Amino acid sequence: MPPGSTNTQFVFTKANVTLPAGAGADAKIFVGFDEGPQKAKQ
Repeated sequence: MPPGSTNTQFVFTKANVTLPAGAGADAKIFVGFDEGPQKAKQ
């Protein structure tokens, strides 16, 4: 991630993931990661 940037995008592919019946072949799963609260400045 470039210095000063607060977010970025990455793509991870795993072929053997099982989805519930009826999800379809074009199902997309989105996952987010929260950095949490900002640290207090001292």
